[in-house]
Amino acid sequence: MRLFTTLRRLTKIHDILCNKLTKECPSYSATRRSVYISPSLDQWGKNKKHRNVKLNLFHEAMADPKIEEVLAPLRAHVKEQGDLVRKLKEEGAPALDVKKAVLELKARKKVLEDKELSLAPNQTFDRAKMEDLLKRRFFYDQSFAIYGGITGQFDFGPMGCAFKANLLQIWRQFFVLEEQMLEVDCSVLTPEPVLKASGHVDRFADLMVKDVQSGECFRLDHLIKAHLEKISADKKTSQDVRDECQDIVIKLDGMNKAEMAAVMEKFKMKSPLTGNELTEPIEFNLMFGTQIGPSGLIKGIQQFMVKCGVDPSRLRFRQHMANEMAHYACDCWDAECLTSYATGVRLAAEKKLAEPRVCDVVEACPNKGALGKAFKKDAKTITDALAGLKIEDVEDLERQLEDDGSYQLSVGDEKYTLNKDMVSVKKYQKTEHVEEIIPSVIEPSFVDDSSGSIGRRYARTDEIAIPYGITIDFDTLKEPHSVTLRERDSMGQVRIPLDDIAVTVHNLSYSKESWSDIERKYPKFEQQENKGV
Repeated sequence: MRLFTTLRRLTKIHDILCNKLTKECPSYSATRRSVYISPSLDQWGKNKKHRNVKLNLFHEAMADPKIEEVLAPLRAHVKEQGDLVRKLKEEGAPALDVKKAVLELKARKKVLEDKELSLAPNQTFDRAKMEDLLKRRFFYDQSFAIYGGITGQFDFGPMGCAFKANLLQIWRQFFVLEEQMLEVDCSVLTPEPVLKASGHVDRFADLMVKDVQSGECFRLDHLIKAHLEKISADKKTSQDVRDECQDIVIKLDGMNKAEMAAVMEKFKMKSPLTGNELTEPIEFNLMFGTQIGPSGLIKGIQQFMVKCGVDPSRLRFRQHMANEMAHYACDCWDAECLTSYATGVRLAAEKKLAEPRVCDVVEACPNKGALGKAFKKDAKTITDALAGLKIEDVEDLERQLEDDGSYQLSVGDEKYTLNKDMVSVKKYQKTEHVEEIIPSVIEPSFVDDSSGSIGRRYARTDEIAIPYGITIDFDTLKEPHSVTLRERDSMGQVRIPLDDIAVTVHNLSYSKESWSDIERKYPKFEQQENKGV
């Protein structure tokens, strides 16, 4: 009851403030919306009989009355058609009649949306810049981007993970804690018999067509719909053809493979991107198979991979050795494909050394001309293998060339005999200023060691939406110790004692104090250039 009493008091205060504001500021108007909550916390669910306490919530009405006059008949037009659709469904009308009514409802909604957009304030939004920022600051990026990426799959970076965590937290706060809903976390894998029984395996499939030259795939129902809408929009198209196109679009969801193929043939459809011929429709099941269990007896990761085009002779399932598995795993299997495909990105990190160091270098130097003459097309394979030799292998190569005059190089199942004319060993020293690291495990740590003004560093934190920034500068070293605190939205800064900073940030974060309160309490501070701190 305490929560209910508090809400009722807040509502009353809110009503008084809104009424006062309306009287003192005639240009302000508010609309009232009624919602209901239950006074008993152990009674939850929207259909509970105790959810009958009325709260009056106010929302500022920003719309111009003249604009509303224009939109009102369009809103009524949409409502009229919506009522018709609801009536047809309740009366069990034929599916075709319902689809036609739904199509008309969507058309009316589109007219209303277009009119709303045309009357809205002229605001521009550069989507390309936003997406560039999100990727540059690694909110997200396409999965496996260095290998060309996979359409529809994305990886979250540090900022994206934080955003996702915040979103889940808000969801739990609102629905689980306040609405007392119950959260479950289920497996993402579902056995095939379950999906077979539900009809997903047999019916949850899309028909696709491919560009015969480029290989580009198109979802067939979307392709047909777009093509027929383009024909209907053409002024030269007769009314009979327009009616036929509309009828096909309405029936499209219920068409089978043969019927869609006939529509393609009748309207001579080509690839919308290249104008090339398209293949016959092929089924693409949206239920991806996954291997469950090491035995592979449950249908699944091999049939799917073979269907995707992996050569079965180059595919294997390998059980992890004991020293390969994670500490929490008792068994693990990998599906491995034999391929020469590699990333074109150099996966190396550099660490600056405190002091330069001199290193001994021993490397095999191939004579490409001699190798090409002797081994033809295999010369590149040999060159790559020589470049990958370890130091001890290069030393062994040098020793065998000196003792026997030849060296046998093994590459896979092949063996190549090399002589002194084909390869030599070079030794020299070089001075290194950085240490090159090829990471096998990426540690989740980040350090901003870039130079520039404090203002520029603030700008970088602004991009990832950090609301408050604390700067330690030379004045911090002086007594009494202090730092600067900056607010993101206003870009205002204050000088604040070090002892106060933790409590201040806490109060700001939990809305116990506003930024205006802080600016009144502490002296204003102007930006200064970074001097190396």
